[in-house]
Amino acid sequence: MARGRARRSCGLRPVRLHAPARVGGGVVRGRVLQAVAPRRSALLDVQAPRGRLLAGEPRAGRLQRGDARAGADHGREPPERELRRRGAGAGLLDEERSLPGAPRGGQPEVRRPARLQPLPGRAPPRGAGGSAPRPGRHHGDPDRVKTIDTLEALRAALGDARRRGGELSLVRVVGLELVEADLSGLRLRHVAFTRCQLPGADLSRSLLEEVVFERCVLPGARFDGARAGDVLRFDEDCNLQAASFRDARFDGAIFRGAKLKGVVFEGASVRASDLSGADLSGATMGGVDLTGASLERVRAPSAELSDAILEDADLRGGVFDGSTLARARLRGARLDGASLLGVSLADADLEGVRLDGLVGFPADLSRTRLVGVSLSGLALEAIDLTGADLRRADLSGARLSKAQLAGATLSAASFEGADLRGADLTGADLTEARLARAKLGGATLVDLVAPDSSWEEAELRAVDARGADLSRAKLFRADLTEARLDDAVLTEASLSGCVLQRASLKRALLFAADVTEVDARGADLAAVDATAARLERAQLPEANLAGAVLRSAILDGADLARADLSGADLGHASFGGTALDRADLSGADLDGCALSAASLAGAVFERASMVGCDLSGARLRGVNLREVDLSGAVLTGAVLSECDGEMMKLVGAQLGEASFMKSRLRTADFSGAAMRRADLRGADLFGAHFLGATAPEARFGLARADRALFSEADLRGASFAETSLRFALLDHANVEHADFTGCNLTQAILHMARADGAVWTDADTTLAEYTDAARAKAEAFRPR
Repeated sequence: MARGRARRSCGLRPVRLHAPARVGGGVVRGRVLQAVAPRRSALLDVQAPRGRLLAGEPRAGRLQRGDARAGADHGREPPERELRRRGAGAGLLDEERSLPGAPRGGQPEVRRPARLQPLPGRAPPRGAGGSAPRPGRHHGDPDRVKTIDTLEALRAALGDARRRGGELSLVRVVGLELVEADLSGLRLRHVAFTRCQLPGADLSRSLLEEVVFERCVLPGARFDGARAGDVLRFDEDCNLQAASFRDARFDGAIFRGAKLKGVVFEGASVRASDLSGADLSGATMGGVDLTGASLERVRAPSAELSDAILEDADLRGGVFDGSTLARARLRGARLDGASLLGVSLADADLEGVRLDGLVGFPADLSRTRLVGVSLSGLALEAIDLTGADLRRADLSGARLSKAQLAGATLSAASFEGADLRGADLTGADLTEARLARAKLGGATLVDLVAPDSSWEEAELRAVDARGADLSRAKLFRADLTEARLDDAVLTEASLSGCVLQRASLKRALLFAADVTEVDARGADLAAVDATAARLERAQLPEANLAGAVLRSAILDGADLARADLSGADLGHASFGGTALDRADLSGADLDGCALSAASLAGAVFERASMVGCDLSGARLRGVNLREVDLSGAVLTGAVLSECDGEMMKLVGAQLGEASFMKSRLRTADFSGAAMRRADLRGADLFGAHFLGATAPEARFGLARADRALFSEADLRGASFAETSLRFALLDHANVEHADFTGCNLTQAILHMARADGAVWTDADTTLAEYTDAARAKAEAFRPR
């Protein structure tokens, strides 16, 4: 018990080397080699240059001696002093299997650490930055490197290591077979293993300083928790298949060309290590830290690298097909020529990595961080980038047909010339993204967020962009044939020159958008809100704009022939030179809008409100104006011939030189209208109201104005030749110099009419009523 307590108190524990061990042709079985190793040893604080450790002749110079005060650099006293002070160590060796040369009673002999010597072929180390070794280090003779090629010699060396605090140094072990050898916890310094068989060897928790394994076989070896100081090298002929390096700290280690199939590096740190050309097929490396490591030309198919840290690592030419790198961190990694076919990079971080040099691309990059990466020109068909972060990424010219990009962040990314046909971008963020000349035919853009994005000349045929936010987007000359943009937001977007044939934009928001010269023939724009939008020269024949809001919109020169604008709000819109032939504007609100010089032949305005509308010069031949309210409208020079204007309201309208020839204007209201030289020849004016109208030189020839009301109207010089004015009221009208030749005035009332110079040739005035003196006197009466 006393010895056990002493052993624990000094921080030492037994280290076993299990045999069988093969020496020459014989096998020695049942041996247990023990040595004493410290629980913790200080690493050399000066990094030695890399190179072969045991080959060639010694170079000029001196090697720094080892740290003779193990642990002293960390504030601990040297182990030999600690042993002297505490008198510990007795009984640490197996009483029946003690090593040859051990002192009687098992009491370890305390010796000062031997002076370190340079190994053959090893350049003398220098201090940090190439400076000379620090003073106080021992530098010895290269002849002190000892070659061990028998099991007995190894036992002796380990016995000496036991007496030196568990440190084995300046040894070359050659040709030994050490199956499942227990070397755990040892401190190996300046040691080389050459052509050794170490299957299943246990080097866990060991400290390996300046250690080299040459042409060794170590399948299933365990290095769990081991640490490397200075150089640790496994040459290309080493077989480490299925070895375990869990939680090992092998920063700067060399595994160049080593066979590492099925190895386990979980939680290990291999920073700045060299694994170039190594075979890591099926390796388990979850959480490994490979920062700055070289994995050039490594073969790692089907490897497990989830949560691995590969920042600034060199993966050029590596093969990782079928591997898993979920949540891996690859910022700054180099992947030129690497193959990642079928690799899963879900939630990985590849910010700033250039991927355009890959020869094989992973199929799953969902939720991967790819900020600023370059994927230009790559073949990425059907790739999964769901939820990936591709901000500022370059995907120009990439082939992404049927790619999964739902929920991806693609702001400021470049897709210029990319092929995204059939891709799924549902809910993706394309803010300020550039997609000029990209192909997105049949793509899904539902709920896309893409304000300020650029889509010039993009091919967007049959895309589904319902609910997409394309505010301020540039879609100049894009092809949106048969696209679905229902409920999309296109505020201030530029769609100039777009093709929107048979597209659906129901309830879309196009506030202040530029829709000039678009081709939207047969498009469905029902209930669209295009307030203040510009639609000059837009091609919208047969388009559905029922219930649309186009207030203050500019449609000059647009083609809306046969379009459905029923119930639309077109208040104060401009239709200068617009073609509205046979368009349906029934129930539309056109108050204050401008239809100047518009072509409205055969258009339907039934029950439309056109108060204050400007129709000067408009062509309304044959239009339906039933119950239309044109109060205060301007129709100067307008052509409304052969139209149906029954019950139309033109109170106070400007109708100078307007033409209503052969129109149906029964019970229409022209009260207070300005109708100088208006042409109403052949019109049906039955029951029409011209109360107070100003119609000098107006032409009513051949019109039917029975029961029409012309009271107080200004009809000077008007022509009523062959007009029917039966039962008409012309009281107080001014018909001076008017022409009533052949007019039918049966039972017409001309009370107080001023008719100086009027022509009544062949007029029928049967039962016509002229001024009634009594009535005139009564009307002139004014109370005092």
